[in-house]
Amino acid sequence: MPKDFRTFVAIDLPSALKLRIEKWSNRFKDYTDYRWTDTQNLHLTLNFVGSVTEQDITPLCREIESRLCDLPRFSIALGGCGAFPRTSRPRVVWLGVARGEEPVIQAHRRTEALLVEQLYPRDRLNFHPHVTLGRANRGARQNASMETVIQSASDVTFDSFNVEEITIFESVLERQGPRYTPIFRVKLT
Repeated sequence: MPKDFRTFVAIDLPSALKLRIEKWSNRFKDYTDYRWTDTQNLHLTLNFVGSVTEQDITPLCREIESRLCDLPRFSIALGGCGAFPRTSRPRVVWLGVARGEEPVIQAHRRTEALLVEQLYPRDRLNFHPHVTLGRANRGARQNASMETVIQSASDVTFDSFNVEEITIFESVLERQGPRYTPIFRVKLT
């Protein structure tokens, strides 16, 4: 039986940065009503693609490459902690982009245009570049101290890093949490 790939397009983070984020984000770990992102899974999503058939995965990866390969390499810095939909009701706790947001948005728009042309569903939310730190569990209680912790972390900024490639990941949902595997890398110029 042919395999379907649950996929997304993202900027993978350098390992050293992932470890710095893990150490910094320990302030959130006491909030057990949240599923915190495993360190190795930290990334900045450009586009969620969804299910792609085995037959279509290679052509789609090549199309994404053709849309992104002429983008120049760029530098970004992560910073600013926040929450969706808002800090007073945090369903998703995130780390934003403090510097270098424009090339991230450009890569997102190029990929989104291709996905719409290929009839993949468009994300219904406005794009806000971020790294997801954690998501509230179903039935999570609203916690005023979580809002305080997020607000106290809002001025964080990490060192910038160079983005030299965009990665297409497969996401496999497992009992212990998702596993993300790179299936294609687009080198930037």
